[in-house]
Amino acid sequence: MTFTEKVQQPRMILRIFLILLLIATVVFGVFVWNETRIRTLDAEGIKTVTEEDGYQWKIDQVKIEQGRRMHFDISGWCIKTGEDQTAAAIHVVLKKESTGEYLVVPTNVSKREDVTKSLGGKYDYTFSGFEATYHETKKLNFSEEAFDIYLLAKFNDMEDNVLINTGEVLYAGS
Repeated sequence: MTFTEKVQQPRMILRIFLILLLIATVVFGVFVWNETRIRTLDAEGIKTVTEEDGYQWKIDQVKIEQGRRMHFDISGWCIKTGEDQTAAAIHVVLKKESTGEYLVVPTNVSKREDVTKSLGGKYDYTFSGFEATYHETKKLNFSEEAFDIYLLAKFNDMEDNVLINTGEVLYAGS
């Protein structure tokens, strides 16, 4: 029996299909794991920007809930002023006050049509919102230390990310 004939047998087709399905599942799992974990950020070389550089932001909520497990929620919006925001990648970054280590928290970009309206409606800032929710881990023991809240952002066709110090702090008393 030739190789082509073996491959065309139903049993072999099923084996090939199952192997491909397993590979796809593993690849998908790696992508999901990478987007749901806290990563360390090497901030060297990332430009820190302010309002004078044409950025605006607002943290709407910093909330810590204590139950069986502590978790936090941080939400708000961030824009580069004077241009439509057609694409945005915004991540909440927590800087440990004790060590200066930057930690990137899984963050979802959300629609905020209210931001466009509140800033005059000349530019479209619809995709300016962000939400970060996370449960306590060993990397984030926010019951014992404070974290400065930063934003890591990249808008439209920008080549590099920028880092924004929001001036807010996450700690157990938030």
